[in-house]
Amino acid sequence: MKKILLLSGILFLFVSQLSATHLMGGQITARQLSGLSYEVTLTAYRDSVGIPMYSTANFHVQDMNSAYDTTYNVSHTGMNPFFNRVEMYQYIDTILFPASGQYSISWEDCCRNIAILNMTNPMGESLFLRTEVTVDNVATNSTPEFLNPPITLAQKFSLFQYNPLPFDADGDSLAWTMETPLTMNGDTVTGYTLPHADPLNPFTLNPITGELTWMPDSNGFWEASFRVEEYRGGVKIGEIRRDMQIIVVDDTSNWHSLAFDNGGWPMDGQGNYAMSMAPNVPFNLTLTATDLDNDALGLDVQGEPMILANNPGQWTITNNAPGSVTGMFTWTPLLSQARVLPYVLAFRGYEFHNLSTYTTDQTLLLYVNTANGIKSVNQDFAAGRLFPNPNAGNWFLSFELKKSAQVTIDVIDVVGQKVASVLNQSMPAGTNLVQNNGLKLESGYYFVQVNVNGQKATSYPVVIE
Repeated sequence: MKKILLLSGILFLFVSQLSATHLMGGQITARQLSGLSYEVTLTAYRDSVGIPMYSTANFHVQDMNSAYDTTYNVSHTGMNPFFNRVEMYQYIDTILFPASGQYSISWEDCCRNIAILNMTNPMGESLFLRTEVTVDNVATNSTPEFLNPPITLAQKFSLFQYNPLPFDADGDSLAWTMETPLTMNGDTVTGYTLPHADPLNPFTLNPITGELTWMPDSNGFWEASFRVEEYRGGVKIGEIRRDMQIIVVDDTSNWHSLAFDNGGWPMDGQGNYAMSMAPNVPFNLTLTATDLDNDALGLDVQGEPMILANNPGQWTITNNAPGSVTGMFTWTPLLSQARVLPYVLAFRGYEFHNLSTYTTDQTLLLYVNTANGIKSVNQDFAAGRLFPNPNAGNWFLSFELKKSAQVTIDVIDVVGQKVASVLNQSMPAGTNLVQNNGLKLESGYYFVQVNVNGQKATSYPVVIE
């Protein structure tokens, strides 16, 4: 981030009373430059009221199957302001490994924050970060990375959603789990427990999407650690870890938290938001975040489609006002980008309340299929589907436009009378997703009629329960 975002005065006083501890987490990644040459990056976070960050860090490099053991002393590139009185530092160096093999790269520093509540003796524990990488002079392999930065602040009794977005540029399979944090020499921290939570919303990591959900019920400092293992051909070839510290506050001046209005995105059988799209067809997806306190808001998206070297997705803020922000994700995937596994997107909302920044994520699985199952109705319009059906008056409609057009969507009763108007606006080319606007209809049988440029395109029977 390009500006310092401060915590509230109450939290500042709480933090400033702590001892001279500072480390809040980080991770190590290794990116192959060529052959045995790698760029290794340590990213570390500290609270700005602790002791200053050390100007150098020692990278401990070991061959996991031989006696090779060496240390690199690396300087940081400068302080980068992060959220909520937190600073980010990066230590970057180029390492030439002596030969192909499996290597461990680690770093440790003392000490952890004395205020951490889910460790027995946090002041006596070091922060230990480690990555493992298989180096091959012929094959291409970098470690996985996290596309989403960590979260530093959460509101007590508000649902917390966070997706670190583990990603591997080589296309290797990833598996992620929550782990006990590590301390000196790679030992596990003594007496670690998961952050305390409301019993109905425990600290839980979704194994499919990577999204963490949690409703904290206690103020204070809580530590979490994630491990991402990398597999190729069923064989583990590496792993990375991220440690992060989350500060929970009870901000009684913040009556309402940011909420997403996604228009009723469809879900898969596991309850994850999921959508399908076709190659060479523009896909347009709009998301709105709102806050009833009328706080300033921000909205962005991270994920593999946004970092593709060839044909990346685009994100545009279309409206930003106090208490509301709307953005549009657009992407026209190529046929070569169709695959069985989904592309994972994490939309992040930012709520700027007083001097604090609260964030929450919403994850979407995006499937690019070679066939979309849409039947052409005419030259400019292709029908999608209306779901769920039957419903209680809240439904979602998808359709495809070959080019931009004026679209009206009306609800017609069984005697042919229009009883409601859902949409009347110009829509862009590509796949469009529209939700009804919350109209209250009596139970019964209806038709949802779609007109394109003044001509009837199709209608969908729908049952309102």
